[in-house]
Amino acid sequence: MKIYLCTDMEGASGVTMRSEIEPNKERYEFGRRMLTRDVAAAVEGLKAGGATRIVVLDGHGGGDNFLYDELPAGAEYICGRGGDPIPFLDDSFDAVGFVGQHSMAGTPDAVWPHTQSWTDVLGVWANGREIGEIGQFAIYAGHYNLPVIFLSGDRAACAEVRALCGDVQTVAVKQACSPTRALCLSRAEADKAIYEAARESARGTIRTAPCTVEVPVEIRVRFTKTSLADGCVQTGAERVDEVTVRRMVPSALDIYRM
Repeated sequence: MKIYLCTDMEGASGVTMRSEIEPNKERYEFGRRMLTRDVAAAVEGLKAGGATRIVVLDGHGGGDNFLYDELPAGAEYICGRGGDPIPFLDDSFDAVGFVGQHSMAGTPDAVWPHTQSWTDVLGVWANGREIGEIGQFAIYAGHYNLPVIFLSGDRAACAEVRALCGDVQTVAVKQACSPTRALCLSRAEADKAIYEAARESARGTIRTAPCTVEVPVEIRVRFTKTSLADGCVQTGAERVDEVTVRRMVPSALDIYRM
């Protein structure tokens, strides 16, 4: 089985504070270390479950978050910035998963819920259904008929992926009591839980169906400021109201266009 993992940082084990997820902040190195540990546990679990190829995307803030020299052998890692939003994903893979994932903008009882931007975006819809970054990646993978089989993140992210994709192996490494505070598993318990869920996701028969959408896809984005909607209109989007725009895109591979 060949598996592609998309990673983020807000849902990583033990991570709750803005200073842990922004470069050059005082606790950013802690956040990097926690994300790297989560990735390592997932990779080792997938390998134990029989995965024959694992590709891991450093997806938070455009990349450059992994502690590369602490990542385990037996996987390939997409590092750096620029290019396609989901590079190297194609129909040669069998399934996809998430590590360190957060829930969509507006989700209650969640750690750092947002969709692409903490400050600029109030919501994103695809063909009338509100989606977050989980939905965007699941739809992108659905273009290649790839199901989501694994997610680690906070409890709200686990609920979101199951509501969208069905019977996904999930690991809730923390439970929010505010957007910046959570009840967290210990580091050792998070390592074990991620490893075991990843192993089972690779071992089991894939029960989830790919997340597909009818094309062309109507993407609606509701921003926090009129000026942001203005910028999208200048690149071809249609204005719906003062802060909302819509755009018809030809393929699920365009799901990240705003």
